[in-house]
Amino acid sequence: MAYRSILGLCSRRVRQYLGGLLGVFWALAYAAAGGDATPSATATVAAVLDAGNSLAVTATVEVPGRATGRYVIHRLGEESIRDVAVRSVAGIALDPGTVTVQRRSRFWVLGWPAQETDSTYEVSYALAGVAFRRPDAVVLMCDLVSAGQAYAFSRVDVRLAVPGGSAAIRGVPVVRTGARSVATQVSLDGVRVAAADLPAQSYLRIELYLDGNAVVCPFSPRRFMDQTGGLLLLWLLPALALSALLALYWGRGRDPRIRPEGEAVTLPSPGMTPEIAGTLIDEYTEPRDLLAAVVDLARCGALRLVHVPGHGSESAGVRVELAGALDGLSPSRRAIAEAVSSASAAGSAAPVTPEAGLSRAGVRALAEAVQREAAESGFFRRSPGAERRLYRGAGLLLLGVGAGLSLLPGDVVWVARAGYGLFLAGLPFLLLAPLMPQRTLRGAREKARLFSYQAHLGALDAASVDPEQRQAVFEEGLGYAIAFRLRKEWINRFSAVGAPTPRWWQVAGQEWATPPSLETTREPFIQTLSVLSSALGESPLQGGGG
Repeated sequence: MAYRSILGLCSRRVRQYLGGLLGVFWALAYAAAGGDATPSATATVAAVLDAGNSLAVTATVEVPGRATGRYVIHRLGEESIRDVAVRSVAGIALDPGTVTVQRRSRFWVLGWPAQETDSTYEVSYALAGVAFRRPDAVVLMCDLVSAGQAYAFSRVDVRLAVPGGSAAIRGVPVVRTGARSVATQVSLDGVRVAAADLPAQSYLRIELYLDGNAVVCPFSPRRFMDQTGGLLLLWLLPALALSALLALYWGRGRDPRIRPEGEAVTLPSPGMTPEIAGTLIDEYTEPRDLLAAVVDLARCGALRLVHVPGHGSESAGVRVELAGALDGLSPSRRAIAEAVSSASAAGSAAPVTPEAGLSRAGVRALAEAVQREAAESGFFRRSPGAERRLYRGAGLLLLGVGAGLSLLPGDVVWVARAGYGLFLAGLPFLLLAPLMPQRTLRGAREKARLFSYQAHLGALDAASVDPEQRQAVFEEGLGYAIAFRLRKEWINRFSAVGAPTPRWWQVAGQEWATPPSLETTREPFIQTLSVLSSALGESPLQGGGG
């Protein structure tokens, strides 16, 4: 089924050659699974196409002794088979209970018990809907000897009668076969073919173009889907999916257009926090945004960070302690404070280290909490993570359904093509899912303000800040500098002018009444932030910028 769907994309001529070749491959596999290797015999096939588009076939075949009787019919898109009968050469019909009809992919396989001696059998059947209409003619393609046939024939004589006889035939009949030699003749009633030395698992196919009035070809939904509808689905489904996604992005994925503010922003908006700012800019909550939240929570008095120096082969660590009540915090900030403090709750013997940090699931849960809060605060239409999962889930569903339909056993070609179409339709969902989170008008305006604030932090000269205000300016901007990838640059700038070390950070075993200059504690302070960043899942390559 799958290969027929792929061949439908090729030209008719190429499709015919490749179809026969793949039919031979199928037959070889079929013979290996149960076909009989037999000496050559002879066969005579008489086929009559009537005006009602039904083909009656009678084949006389020789079956060697002790060989299981088997006759294979290649459907070639026919709608049904009927009037199946197998008789001995003497005209005695075999017990219908001993004749089996099996459907295997694009084949019908007739089988009957083996006989002790060489026997000749007459196999008859009728196929409905064999011809199909083209704009200028009626086309008949029929395999009167199938590629799945297990017997080799030294000679095959075929007589095909069509309504109107030779007068209804347009052009020259085409015979495709693996026989060593073949002779074709147009007779009064149709076509006659004589083939010599037809190998086992080879085929003999006749292709005719008939007068448009010779055969009645009523509309067949099944044939239409197999020949045309399936191809339409193959290309229409991905095109519709891509068009729908582009329309959704235009209406529900793009940010509202706003006018840029002319004034520089030197302070974040009231109620804004560093982790929300980072999420609002990137539409993702990265580990550095969670680190920015930890630092800002320490600045606000909720946490205390204690640097634990490394000794020998032991890595440096950080002990995160609760320094105040968490009742007044938002749900996401409270979850972050509880998560990082519980990671080192065992005390100084088990500080947070790059090797012993939060689990990936825990980090994802914190990121989801921040994104939900950003949406609930009115900055996004929906949580960015939930928006991306919605479209990714739809894409994976289409991929799964499409793959299942394309691999579904059976002979319904259009179903396989529809499966390919659904599979391709799922790809735009996966590709465009990262673009679908949409900021609200408030979120778009706040993003513009944050970009201006980011530029302000990047250009701020620490030496121009009042020495009495340097510690406050450094601590208030540190969380945003981390979220904006300016961490090291911000620290270096203020350490160079002798800004005091933050009060919420200290080195284990050291107490100071007055915080020392950041210039003397710069290295362990940066190491503290690096350890926390790694514990929150940030790789060294992501870094902190600056």
